[in-house]
Amino acid sequence: DLQAAGAGEALRGEILIDWGRTNEAVEVLEAAAAAFPESGTGEVRATLLASLSRALMRTGRPAEGVVKADLALDLAEHLGLDRIIAETFNNKGSALGYLGVTLQALARPAEAERCLAENVAICRKLVGGEKLGEPGNILATALGNHGEVLRTLGQLAEAEACQRENVAI
Repeated sequence: DLQAAGAGEALRGEILIDWGRTNEAVEVLEAAAAAFPESGTGEVRATLLASLSRALMRTGRPAEGVVKADLALDLAEHLGLDRIIAETFNNKGSALGYLGVTLQALARPAEAERCLAENVAICRKLVGGEKLGEPGNILATALGNHGEVLRTLGQLAEAEACQRENVAI
């Protein structure tokens, strides 16, 4: 059964990620996503793409991870798969944060700002009104990183707003 095989490979990929064998997880998930037909169950395909996004981010390939996250989100949002949506936004936010900080270090602040602004937007969605604990810390970090790149770009009012929100958390 193709659906069961796809779901099994998605689970295998997640287990490999959890064991720290991320390169192997990428190989498994890329092969499974390529072999799984687009006409197959959207939930299985979304799960494969979401897991692949996470594995790519973990192997230092955040730009590719964002692309796979967007594909997974398109399917998951269409099908109303809340768990996959939440996990994928978390993965995408992490990948964008990593990519934004990397771009900033490479003296590409305009590109970094776009990534970090989207990272803040995703963190706000995930946190909602509750800014306590780990979700609040993640949002505060995202705001701090975004504020720093805004300062570099000379957008001081926006940078100050980010830093004020960061400190308020």
